[in-house]
Amino acid sequence: MTNTSNDLNEYQAIKETVQFYIDGAIVGKSEIMSCAFSEDATIYGFVYPDLTKPKEGTLLSGSIQALFDFVDSTEPVQNLKVEFVRIDLVGTSANVKLELYDWLGMRFIDSLNLLKTDVGWRVVSKVFHQPT
Repeated sequence: MTNTSNDLNEYQAIKETVQFYIDGAIVGKSEIMSCAFSEDATIYGFVYPDLTKPKEGTLLSGSIQALFDFVDSTEPVQNLKVEFVRIDLVGTSANVKLELYDWLGMRFIDSLNLLKTDVGWRVVSKVFHQPT
């Protein structure tokens, strides 16, 4: 498959949307982060407060508001490192895989599903894994 200049523009627009998520995490403000998400976006994944006990993870599921509440309750994370692992684009849908290092001392692998809407690309679901 060959990328057209239009595809490259879409990839850039997707990265710009995801950057709101990243920037909101860094400064600890959901008002910035929320610009990346649709109003009815969802989140799913297990959180492990004690990485030595992987069977004691807690399922975080439901409205993306849970992520926003978490972000607003934390300090900024200036040392957060984020790697775009992959962007898969198919028409008006896309999947972005991110690796986040040192988010409050934790590592996450995110899978963000996006749709192109009348207001641009928006994350409609976030599924994450916290390596133990």
